[in-house]
Amino acid sequence: MAELNSDQYNEMALKEFYRYQLDNAWFKFEFKGKEFDMKAPVSYIFAGWAAYEKAKAPGPGMLLLGSEKLRTDEKLIECFGLSSARGIQDDDPDAKKAVADAVKERAKIAAGVPRPDIHWIPNAKGEAPTPVVGKGAILSTNAWSPLLNDTFIMAGCHFGLDFALGLSASEQTDYQKVLSEGGDAQTVWKKYFLKYPITLWDDSRGIPRVLLRELLGLELFGYKACFDQRQFWLSVGDKSKAEGATLGQYLVALKDYGFHDRKKDSLIKRIAKWLFGADDALNAMLSAAK
Repeated sequence: MAELNSDQYNEMALKEFYRYQLDNAWFKFEFKGKEFDMKAPVSYIFAGWAAYEKAKAPGPGMLLLGSEKLRTDEKLIECFGLSSARGIQDDDPDAKKAVADAVKERAKIAAGVPRPDIHWIPNAKGEAPTPVVGKGAILSTNAWSPLLNDTFIMAGCHFGLDFALGLSASEQTDYQKVLSEGGDAQTVWKKYFLKYPITLWDDSRGIPRVLLRELLGLELFGYKACFDQRQFWLSVGDKSKAEGATLGQYLVALKDYGFHDRKKDSLIKRIAKWLFGADDALNAMLSAAK
């Protein structure tokens, strides 16, 4: 299958739209009363297609996953940009300020102002700065929905992109504390997930994080986990699975895995087996919440 055109995507999304409404009742309560409107599926589907297109050839060459903090972290936004089809996702002042500050910093870089800490130079001196909002690596787009988020993951699979775990400034500080304790890269990242279980699961509300949903999709679509001391990322392991990824497969898997029923034990064990080679590798995360 690989890359879809708009007609193929629209047909796929329309076919699965009713299931999105059935499986994601929480969407209404978590997003200010919004819910999937069965009388107007095209608004969600068109937004999903726009997000699919934006994920193709992102400026940094990869897509970032993580918490909602990514969308308000000025440094990450500056370096990696936002994948935004219809404006940014957040209306709050902090999000808008982070984007505005990132725009200013990219303009300085393009003008040749020295920046020894920069990770990615958007353009050469004298050229227009690469837009912060558009084909970036961090998903932040208006009209967000579970359908759009799943589309973002599917798009990355179709385009053969790597997915990296992005950490906000505070999360990077947390990670450095774990790193200072020593150990090989895989062990360090396992310890990080165990020490900060909210990365995958919100025990205060008893619900899985979106990151867990995304990781389950990438496991399904043939990705493999990669670790070093600085980064945890996922790359294509089975090209046929990645290129053949569909929304229907994703929905069936989430249902079968117990994602919507919040079956924490089985979900965490599944991710532990995939990432760390043993289904009990993250068991301390389970016992700590009981």
